[in-house]
Amino acid sequence: MVHERIPGAVEQGDALAGGLGAQLGQRRRLQAQLCPVAALKLGPFDLIGEYLEEYVNGRTVNGVAPGFADFTTTGFYVTGAYYLIPKKLQLATRWEYLNPGQRGNDGIRSITGGLNYYIRGDDLKLMINYIHTWSDFREANPEFGQDQFDEVIGRVQLMF
Repeated sequence: MVHERIPGAVEQGDALAGGLGAQLGQRRRLQAQLCPVAALKLGPFDLIGEYLEEYVNGRTVNGVAPGFADFTTTGFYVTGAYYLIPKKLQLATRWEYLNPGQRGNDGIRSITGGLNYYIRGDDLKLMINYIHTWSDFREANPEFGQDQFDEVIGRVQLMF
């Protein structure tokens, strides 16, 4: 699911974990990131939070000006999880917010609920998530679709 186990590696594909900078994909830029993470584990309960702040400044390379204006991206998530069956079945939920900072109304918020089934620990697991999202950009620009939408996503993680 959207939950990283403690201890353990950050899952691939998490929106805020693993560096938004790589997803921004601008070629000519200078950037700095601040990404503090806090985690608490009490028996079968995990609580994890992360804050992201990234400053992206365009720069001129070989006389070519950047194709974008400077911007600051901010966001956070808080994840809570509880093992219904120790080391096998985990219930998790996440609240997240991301402001890409490239427009005045481009924030996005999501709440996720999901189940993780650990077949062989993190090496082999099944995940299913229900996600409800609110998009400020779509609310301001209805031609791009509904400003609130739902998704159900299933994933299989295989690590070797």
